[in-house]
Amino acid sequence: MTSISKKTGVLAVYANRRIPMPKIIKTSADGKAVPSTNDTAHLMGANVFWNYGYNGSGIRVAVIDTGINASHPELSGKVIAAESFVKKIYGYDKDEPDPTDIEGHGTACAGIIAGKGLDPRGQGMAPGALLMNARIFPATGGGATWAAIVAAIEWATYGPDGISNSGDEADVISMSIGGGEIYNSPIWLAVREATAQGSVVVVSAGNAGDDQIASMSIGDPGNSPECISVGATDPYYTDLDFYYGQYTSLGPTIALAVKPDIAAPSGTTVIYYTGGYTGSAWHGTSFSCPHTSGAAALIIDYIKQHGFSREKYPWVAKSVLMISASPLYATEATLRVKYEDMIVGAGVVNLTAAYNELSSGVISPSEYSQWLYVLPTKIPVGVSNSTSKVPEHLPYYPYYDRVFINQTIYFNFSIIASHNTTINISFVGNFTQALNVHSPLIVDVDSPTTYWEFNFTVKPDAIEGIYVGQIIFNDTNYGVSRVVPIVFKVVKPKMRVLFDLKHTDWSIDYRYGQYRLWVRAFEVLNNVSVDMLHYSYKGDLTVDILRKYDLVVFPDTASAKPIFLENGTY
Repeated sequence: MTSISKKTGVLAVYANRRIPMPKIIKTSADGKAVPSTNDTAHLMGANVFWNYGYNGSGIRVAVIDTGINASHPELSGKVIAAESFVKKIYGYDKDEPDPTDIEGHGTACAGIIAGKGLDPRGQGMAPGALLMNARIFPATGGGATWAAIVAAIEWATYGPDGISNSGDEADVISMSIGGGEIYNSPIWLAVREATAQGSVVVVSAGNAGDDQIASMSIGDPGNSPECISVGATDPYYTDLDFYYGQYTSLGPTIALAVKPDIAAPSGTTVIYYTGGYTGSAWHGTSFSCPHTSGAAALIIDYIKQHGFSREKYPWVAKSVLMISASPLYATEATLRVKYEDMIVGAGVVNLTAAYNELSSGVISPSEYSQWLYVLPTKIPVGVSNSTSKVPEHLPYYPYYDRVFINQTIYFNFSIIASHNTTINISFVGNFTQALNVHSPLIVDVDSPTTYWEFNFTVKPDAIEGIYVGQIIFNDTNYGVSRVVPIVFKVVKPKMRVLFDLKHTDWSIDYRYGQYRLWVRAFEVLNNVSVDMLHYSYKGDLTVDILRKYDLVVFPDTASAKPIFLENGTY
C-alpha cells in the first residue's frame, strides 16, 4: 500500500467502502389523492419552460442507481446507454452484467427526470431528455462500492466511448445515493472532474435529519462542494417533507460549508419498475434529487439552444437554480415559519423565476449575467425562526448568539457564480472592532463553487457587548455583489474548552454535529467558550496550547477508516 501511495499521480489509497442501497419510504393513500409528478412539475414551474419550447430535448441525464427498466412505456426509447458496474473488479462478489433495475429506485428516479407523461403519475420534469443508465447496486444487497460509483461517474462524464467531448457524455449526472461523510472522499474527486468537464452533478442530501436533531448529516457525495445537494420538501411547498418526522438532512458538511444547496418536492406517486405506477407516495431526498436533475436539464436545454457549450453548463445551471430559488414557509400556530440555509440552502426550486432570470436579459455564450450567490446568507444561521422548536432550530452556525474573548472561529462561505471572476470582500459595521480576521480578502472564483474560509479570533481586549455589520462580496468585473449580515455578542468566558478533532476522523464529532446541543449548554447556558482543533491541524498539541484551556475533550479517539499497514493489511 505504501508503494502504491507513493506512485506519481496517486493522491491517496482508500479502502473500498460501500454506500447502502437507498431505502424507499412509502406512505399509503389513506383515501386521499396522492400527488403525482405532474403536480410537482407544475408546482416547480417546469411547464413554463415547456410552454416556451424547452422540454429537455436531447439533454443526456445519467442516473447512477439501482438500474432502469428501459421497457417501461414512460421511458421507452429514452435509455441511450446502459452499463452495469456491479463487477468483481469494482469489489463485488460476482459480475452482474444486466443493467436492468433490480429494485425500483432507479426507475422511479428516471421517471421523475424524463418520464413522457403518458399518465400524470409518469410525468417527467424534462420529458424530452434522454437517459444513461449506470447500475451500481447488486441484487444481493450489501450496497454500492466506492470503486463502482467512481467508475460510473467517469463513464457518465466521458461517455461510453471514454473520450471527452465526443458527444456521448452526460449533461447531468443524478445520484440519489449517500453514505457517511469522510475526509478527502474519493467520490469528491470524481464529482470535481465531472463538473470540470461540463456535467452538472445533482445529489440527494440524505434522510438522516431526525427532526433537525442530527446536524452534519448530509451524505457523501451530497456533501461534495461542486455538486447540487438537494433537500426534501413536501409535494406542495408548504413544509419540509414528513414521514415519521421531518427526515431531510441538514448541514454543515465536514468541509464546514452550508449544504444542502437547494430543496425540492418529495412524496409523490412514481412509475414502478415492473410496469405501471405506484399507488402510494414515495418519500425521500432520493426523489427530490431527480426533480432537481430534471430542472437542471431544462436550464441546460435553454442555454444550449442559445449556443452555450458544455463546459458552461455547471456554471449556469447551479447559479441560476440557486439565485432564483424561493423561500420555504410553514405555518406554526400563528407564526409563519421561514426555513433557513442549514436545511434548505438557497430555498426551493422555482423554475418560473429561473426562466425569468434567463430570459430577462441578453444571453449568449459571450454575454450573459453574472448570477452570484453566497451561503450562508446571514451569520449566525440555523434551521428556521420557529419559536416552538427550540433549541433545534436556533441559529448555531458558525456560533450560537455569542463569541468569546480569545475564541477562534473558522468556517467556509460558498461562493456560487456563473462566470469565473475575482471577488473582493469588505466589511461594514462595528463588528470588526472585536475581531482579528486571518482570511485573505480577495478570492479568485475559478469553478462554479468556490469556498472562502472566514477565520477570525476575538480580540483579547474586545469590549463585551453586541456587535453588528455586513460582509460584502463584491464582483467588480460584473458589477454585482452579495451582502451577508452578521451579529454577535462578545462575552468574557467563565472557562475555556478545547474540542480536539485532531485525533479522530469521525465526521460528526464537531461542535456542529452530534455535540451541537452540548456546545450550546456550555456556551449559551454557562458562558463557557468552546474552541475546535481541526483534524487537518498539522502542528503538535503542545503544552503551550493546552495551558490556554481549562478542559480538553477528545471525542472518539479512533479511526473511522482503515489504516493500511506496510504489508497491505489493515
